[in-house]
Amino acid sequence: MKNSIRNQISGIFKPLVKARLKEIDEKLNKEYNKEVAIVLLEKMGDIIVSTPIIHHYKKLGYKVCYICSKKYQWVIKDNPEIDDYILIPDYSVKNIIGRIMNRQVWFVLKNKVEKSPRFKKSIFLSIYPESTIDKYKDCLIEIYAKKAGITLTKKRPIIKLGKENKELIKKYKLKSKGYICIGYTASTKEKTWPLKNFMILAKNFRSIYPKYKVIFIGGRDDPKVSLKDEKIIWINGEKLWNVAYLIKNSKAFIGLDSGLIHIASAFNIPIIRIYSGLEPQKMIGPLSNKKIQICSKNKRIDSIKIEEVFQAFKSLIFPTT
Repeated sequence: MKNSIRNQISGIFKPLVKARLKEIDEKLNKEYNKEVAIVLLEKMGDIIVSTPIIHHYKKLGYKVCYICSKKYQWVIKDNPEIDDYILIPDYSVKNIIGRIMNRQVWFVLKNKVEKSPRFKKSIFLSIYPESTIDKYKDCLIEIYAKKAGITLTKKRPIIKLGKENKELIKKYKLKSKGYICIGYTASTKEKTWPLKNFMILAKNFRSIYPKYKVIFIGGRDDPKVSLKDEKIIWINGEKLWNVAYLIKNSKAFIGLDSGLIHIASAFNIPIIRIYSGLEPQKMIGPLSNKKIQICSKNKRIDSIKIEEVFQAFKSLIFPTT
């Protein structure tokens, strides 16, 4: 009954969605010899997790066209393994109408891509429009591999960096492994540990390990707070692949359920992940060999204590101190 009502409502909005997606028709009708479309309308972290799928098809000689939400174009534009991209307008998920419209966007888009003469293969990775995450028991990249019908030997994200990505290292005169990174923001309030907790954590860390710097990493619009310590640096709104180079050369990464945690996982550096437990740990957790995941016991992330995180960090990074 519930699905029937939802489908009826979706049908009402279908003409509006078709009109909105008409702008991509010209790109879908281009002709290429050997091109694969990878379609994923989820968030930054999901796009980072999907990079082994991109790498797999590049190794097979395909050109890769990545199709994603317009709001996450900055995640794919720096990736040298993506040859082209198509950006999809989406709706706000803050209300029920926006969520229904986005669901309809997925089905209209899927139909368009399947019929497009441009692509030799079409890989649809999104899982949320068609089902809930509760049915999935594997980690996310394994789910994506099954959807693509391939077997992966490397499951951690694959991020190819070059000399041009050293910009932030040079700008802030950072030495390799001479600093830790903190990713202090996430996509929702439920996933975000209080900023004041991260600030206290940074101060405690600096008081015990004064030779290390602390780098706070956030988006362009995320808050920055002066801690009157020149070795605590705030980096906001920088190019993602430059941030990736920064994370790659850090001593460790402390963060939330966000895209940055998967970037840290790509380079197999030590990770402390702080999360609420609202989503399956195995599915969305980082794949670094050296990690500690701290989950709230009541699904409220603000109930996680600063001391618990600090002790976990010490045991992971400095076990003999």
